[in-house]
Amino acid sequence: GDVRTSVGCVARIVQLARHPDGQVSLVAVGVQRLRVLEWLPDDPFPRAMVHAWPDEPDGTGPDTSVVEALARLETAVRDLARLAVELGVAGDLDEEPFSDDPGLKSFQLATVSPLGALDRLRVLSEPTLSARVALLDDLVAE
Repeated sequence: GDVRTSVGCVARIVQLARHPDGQVSLVAVGVQRLRVLEWLPDDPFPRAMVHAWPDEPDGTGPDTSVVEALARLETAVRDLARLAVELGVAGDLDEEPFSDDPGLKSFQLATVSPLGALDRLRVLSEPTLSARVALLDDLVAE
């Protein structure tokens, strides 16, 4: 009954806490996008053959319009975060820095934007930086 996708990311665990009842909480950060080549039998958890999936080329690199769109998106996301703080539904992003690397920054903005899981997956699934930024711009505007 589970739903599996063909896109995901390698995650690095950056914080782990063990609770008295035996449960474990963790914070993980995505470090590399990947594509699933083949789903393998569960053992006991889902397993797959994967390969790294860097951004596909869409020109010579991040052009001025993509960099400008990312700057606008950062402003919009920070404004939304401030509104969420005022409403008492989220923490503040005012001091949180974003990467200067356009590809990484696009993923960071998608992570902290008020998007649902499926919209975040749509952003992760865009093959190029410019397509990802355009989709993210539309989703944040909504």
